[in-house]
Amino acid sequence: MPRIIQSIHLSDYQARVMLIAHQAQSPELAFVELGNQDPRIEDNLLGARENLTKLGLLDLGDNYVSVTPQGEEVMRDEFLIDETGEPTEKANEILQQHSDEQQQSERGPEDTAPTDTAGAEMAPTTTGGEMETTPGPGFGEGSVFRDVHDLSKLRG
Repeated sequence: MPRIIQSIHLSDYQARVMLIAHQAQSPELAFVELGNQDPRIEDNLLGARENLTKLGLLDLGDNYVSVTPQGEEVMRDEFLIDETGEPTEKANEILQQHSDEQQQSERGPEDTAPTDTAGAEMAPTTTGGEMETTPGPGFGEGSVFRDVHDLSKLRG
């Protein structure tokens, strides 16, 4: 006798796959988004797609992916779509996060360095470019921290 699953809680990757398949203009375009032809498709998304297919929530063919009626029911239960089939705010947040991650992976790791340094403080440097070693606040004369800062006093 087959096991009947009474409730399914989607992982983030599974929710993304379901939403991408649901939002695609056609099952063929969903396959392009979720197929394994594109090297940018994450292994986690492919694994989620396969698991959802095994659970009967996705219909996966040679060149199409679509959400089954059971999949739509789970999406409603998970508050990803409303009763009319429109994506909820939660769904839009998940899709936006996915879009942001895709853009970041397309840019590559060299472009991910933060460019905004507002509020960041630079360590004082000497004219030679070396970091200044003058103790800051809390390192006054007689302070335990001043001795810890000056390793020569600790060693000898």
